[in-house]
Amino acid sequence: MKQFLTHILCLTALCLVLSNCKHEQPTEPAAACQYDSSVEEMKKWYYFKIGTWWVYQEETTGALDTVTVYHNWDGINTGGFEGFEWHGASSFDGYNYYYSFNTSYSIYCLSKHECTCHKVKRVKTKPGDYVGESWLFLYPVIRWNFNNLIGFPNGQITGGTSTVTDINLLAYTINDTLSNVARWEVTTDQSISGWPSVYYFKDEIGIVSMEFPHSNQKWNLIEYNILQ
Repeated sequence: MKQFLTHILCLTALCLVLSNCKHEQPTEPAAACQYDSSVEEMKKWYYFKIGTWWVYQEETTGALDTVTVYHNWDGINTGGFEGFEWHGASSFDGYNYYYSFNTSYSIYCLSKHECTCHKVKRVKTKPGDYVGESWLFLYPVIRWNFNNLIGFPNGQITGGTSTVTDINLLAYTINDTLSNVARWEVTTDQSISGWPSVYYFKDEIGIVSMEFPHSNQKWNLIEYNILQ
């Protein structure tokens, strides 16, 4: 009888232990991104070296603007992050335009959560006049992918986005018809004081068109020389 009671007590204790155990569910591996997010591939869209220049023409007035790269860098920065930057000078307005990337600002794509995106910042400035900056562009270039922005048009804070609305456009002809053109629609572009803007990008060329509705300007690329 004593032996029987001992077995009952052991079984009861075992049941209590098992009932208190937490059965952990196996963790599913993260979904693989279907897009290449390597920095080297990204450079084909966003990185240009000294010797690069673009000539743009304003669609209505016929005014010309030559943007010339006068500084470039890529490598590992002091924080240990991979990055690149280049600076271009505009002959039309006298401003400098800085484009930069830093892996420390990489995020998950807001419309493709399995993909890691790299953000590119655009800055407009010149001595005595700093206009502003925005992390406008993402890589990989995925249709409907977007980046949240904050701007200050008319001195009032407002939220906005920069969104890839189209890819693989065939809308531009310079020497030949350009393929693989992506359209970025920006609702709050702090690099132009918070106003809306539209940018058309082509890999291995850069910006092929820019639209600034608040000033009724559209600049189209008519000639270029690229070093990457």
